[in-house]
Amino acid sequence: MRSIVKKILYRSLLALNIIAELLAVLFAIGDNASISSLIANFVLLILLFGSFQLNGINIFRNIQDRQAEIEKHKTDISLIDVEKKKYELGQIEDKKEKLLTDISNIKSDIGNLKQEQDVKKIELAKAQDEYRSKLDLQTTELKNLNDNIASAKKESANELSDKENKSSQLLDEISALHDQLVDSSNSLKELMDSRQKVYSNLEEIKDELKRSKKQLEFARQIIFSNELNNLRNMDGFEFEHFVAHLLPYSGYFDVVRTQNSGDQGIDVTAKDKYGTYGIQCKLYSNYVGNEAVQEVIAGTIFYKLDFGVVITNSNFTPSARKLAGASNVELWGMPELEELLNNAVCHPDYTPFFNGIILDSNYQSMTVDLNN
Repeated sequence: MRSIVKKILYRSLLALNIIAELLAVLFAIGDNASISSLIANFVLLILLFGSFQLNGINIFRNIQDRQAEIEKHKTDISLIDVEKKKYELGQIEDKKEKLLTDISNIKSDIGNLKQEQDVKKIELAKAQDEYRSKLDLQTTELKNLNDNIASAKKESANELSDKENKSSQLLDEISALHDQLVDSSNSLKELMDSRQKVYSNLEEIKDELKRSKKQLEFARQIIFSNELNNLRNMDGFEFEHFVAHLLPYSGYFDVVRTQNSGDQGIDVTAKDKYGTYGIQCKLYSNYVGNEAVQEVIAGTIFYKLDFGVVITNSNFTPSARKLAGASNVELWGMPELEELLNNAVCHPDYTPFFNGIILDSNYQSMTVDLNN
């Protein structure tokens, strides 16, 4: 660069000298205007001008050569930078190969453009601009790739740190699980011991329950026998109350005993899910005949009931059974009465008749309700 500047200064001083000589000739022409001197000075002027022009052309060519050297130097510097980036970015070999190919093509274009520089200066400038744009773009891409690599390294480091932390946590969890397993084993052993004790207690409870069931069954049999024995000592009014007392334990509700007089042949009324019932109670030592069935038929019509029932501690005559079968009247003998009593005795809330219900001396009508 310094040698170029020196040459330019040298050429400039030579040009100034030539201009000074020209001025001297001109002044000489003005002072001594002879033809021979004029011709000689004119020839000298032409020679000086030619020399100046040749020097100017040489200077222009030298400037162009220096510009070419500068461009080549820039290209060499760019190649060095690219090679350096190739070395630093070994992981992007394809990009570097493409960049080298582009640079080689551009160098070839520049070599061709040197031969046609005077004609294609605009095309050369355009090619240089395109090269710079590509170089800037590739530089930007390389920078982005560097940033991506740095980011990937950072993410890998973070992931490694996270994995180490997770590994440490897993080790802690495994240790805690091992402790829990030991505790669970101890707890399981205690649980098995407790379970064995529970089984032992359960067996004792089962035995106790069997004994309790036997005692309960025995108590029920005693109550059942006691109620049947009391049935032998009842009168007709007590029998009506006794029947009313048993009905709720067999699914009947709204059980009501009617008035003693004017009952139209119905002693007790009750309901279940099928309808309403009118019941006549007969405490007999002999068979019950047609009259009781006829009274129930009349009472059912009078009270607008769905079914009529005659219940007795005895049995029914054949004619009574025949009439009942033809008139929608049910006949409950001793088997049905015992079934009612058995249902009541097996109910957990059953209260024995004579122990739970006290009748007054007038045998007044009453409502039997288990909830009261």
